[in-house]
Amino acid sequence: MERAAGNTHILIRTREFVEDLYDLQLPGSIRFHTIEHTRQVVKAVNIICVAQGVGFEDREILQIAGWFHDTGFIHNYQNHEQMSIEIAQHCLRAWNYPEEKIRKVSACIRATRIPQNPENELEKIICDADMYHLSDENYWHVNLKLKEEISSQKEYIPDSKWYLNNLSFLINHSYFTEYGKQVLEDLKQKNIDLNIQKLEKLIHLYE
Repeated sequence: MERAAGNTHILIRTREFVEDLYDLQLPGSIRFHTIEHTRQVVKAVNIICVAQGVGFEDREILQIAGWFHDTGFIHNYQNHEQMSIEIAQHCLRAWNYPEEKIRKVSACIRATRIPQNPENELEKIICDADMYHLSDENYWHVNLKLKEEISSQKEYIPDSKWYLNNLSFLINHSYFTEYGKQVLEDLKQKNIDLNIQKLEKLIHLYE
């Protein structure tokens, strides 16, 4: 029971810290990498962990990494992963979290950097959780938010270029876990098909 209580305590503390951080400091230009995306990643972590029989301690590490993985966006859009790691390390050390687990949390956050290149099962799970939205039926709603977010950081992206780049990303992306390969990949294909349809409609408009 003590073990479970400790797990609940660190996860509640992490969630509350990240929610407050986003509420107080996330720039308004960040439209996709919001607390809603973070919550979805944590939820996806749990779904994948259950499907693959991941144990108690590893699931705790993954949930913490899921909460912290995008916190760096409050400071820096480019290379935000390193800032996310620093924020996580600072908090977890202040909360006396074991150093070995902090290293694993840090490695999981680092693995989400695009292009993803996970080196172990935990990193594969967090990478698939971060890209879970590619298979979601709500994908095109959040995809528009990502377009707005990226446009606000650089320059406006025309729909034709956005859909072409997006299609390339979807096609070249691969899930790493067995759950991702067996379940999420098929669902992602539906969004690939919708992306092609959107491109076809744009082509017809210019004919």
